[in-house]
Amino acid sequence: MGFCVLCLKSSGRSDFCPSCEKDWASLHWNGMGQLPQRSDPILSSYAYRGVCRSSILAFKSKGFRRAGSALVRRVLGQEDLSELVRQCQIIMPAPSSLWSRWHGGLDLAVFLADNLSAEYDRPVQAPPFSLGFRWRKQALRSRSQRRRVFSQRQKLYDASYFRQLVPAHQRSEPLQVLIVDDVVTTGHTLAGLADVFEAVNFKFYTLASALRLSENVGRFGSERPIEKDSSC
Repeated sequence: MGFCVLCLKSSGRSDFCPSCEKDWASLHWNGMGQLPQRSDPILSSYAYRGVCRSSILAFKSKGFRRAGSALVRRVLGQEDLSELVRQCQIIMPAPSSLWSRWHGGLDLAVFLADNLSAEYDRPVQAPPFSLGFRWRKQALRSRSQRRRVFSQRQKLYDASYFRQLVPAHQRSEPLQVLIVDDVVTTGHTLAGLADVFEAVNFKFYTLASALRLSENVGRFGSERPIEKDSSC
């Protein structure tokens, strides 16, 4: 007999109780959007609301490691994600904010990257540490201030940052790197990380999407864009 990783009610052999499990059905997103000012598509598995948002915050803010494990187990077997990982040679987690580090929160992007690495036998490369300070992702900064950080598209790194992880016989091929994150809100962090590299092809995956409606009208095909959740 197990207990739900969120509400602690009896869940049988599942990670979530029947009530929380029912909420997941309305959150399946599986949408391919586009990053701001880039043509690259980004795959997200769920909408960032309800039980998904609660699970992510439980892991990151409250230290509920079981919630993070349950989240990752839910996505590892997804067909679209499997295909995306197999197209890439290396996995890179998006950098956590300094605000999150200061509060001692758990890094879900790193946890996700490590589990994808173990599942699909792909090496993990940490993001450049110095960019954590350059981006200034603290929650106390306004959105307009964060955007100005990304306004300078300087190529600071190239494919050599990853080459030591690639077998010698594959180093002449175009380098494919998957950037993973827990939640995408504006997409500027992922786009900013990709834009400081040259001679690298990036693909993008996030557990959940909170992309704002105004930035995604007409970009999700027949899917209905997610409206902004004022509680995010």
